[in-house]
Amino acid sequence: MLTAITRTYRRPTFLARNRASLVAQTSADWHQELVVDESGTGIPATYLRLRSQDADGDLVWVFDDDNVLTDDTFVRRMHEEAAAGAEVIICPIKHPNLGGLPSAWPPACGQIDMMNIVVTRDVWYKHRHAFAPLYEGDWHFIDDVLKGGHRVTLTAETIGGPQAVMYGRSEDNYERTVNVKVGDKFTAKLDINGMDPDMTCFNYQAGQTVEVTAGNWTRVRSLAMGGLLVESVPFR
Repeated sequence: MLTAITRTYRRPTFLARNRASLVAQTSADWHQELVVDESGTGIPATYLRLRSQDADGDLVWVFDDDNVLTDDTFVRRMHEEAAAGAEVIICPIKHPNLGGLPSAWPPACGQIDMMNIVVTRDVWYKHRHAFAPLYEGDWHFIDDVLKGGHRVTLTAETIGGPQAVMYGRSEDNYERTVNVKVGDKFTAKLDINGMDPDMTCFNYQAGQTVEVTAGNWTRVRSLAMGGLLVESVPFR
């Protein structure tokens, strides 16, 4: 059996689609465990809960409520890969912001998602302690698993991806617009159905001025080094 661990927070429409994509699987050899955040404690707190999350299945997979499967053979194929000896199975997904993930191999933080990785129960119990109480706390688990000397299989079929990137927010508070201007050039307007860009990521070059506007809130930065900027936008 595959145990799908689903973290959820006040997103009934997303959760219904998530569940329907499991029900549509050609193999019924799965079970879904909900990890419900009743009060909105946030993503870092859910990683603390995953440190002690039990799983009955031979395979374990974190399948958050904003994720959906588009491959109806996913569960069957995971069991076939495990029967062939895989202990860690990496499956491509399509991310609405980042494109195909994993975007590099071996991956770094931000280049792989929890939806990408299916592990055996033994691997889950050996490494679940590595989840960190941070927004990127899943990377600490993934990195620990990939360094654990397990038999890793990379599959070719894209299995699905996030319906939206919710950043831990509820379903009734996710439609937002963020404007980004780098230098004198307007580079992005993030008006994303189903996404709350509470943290907005974009690239910039050394010496450029970056202006981020959300409603009547504006922040301007002049940055000496280029790279990826993660800007916190105060949507409330």
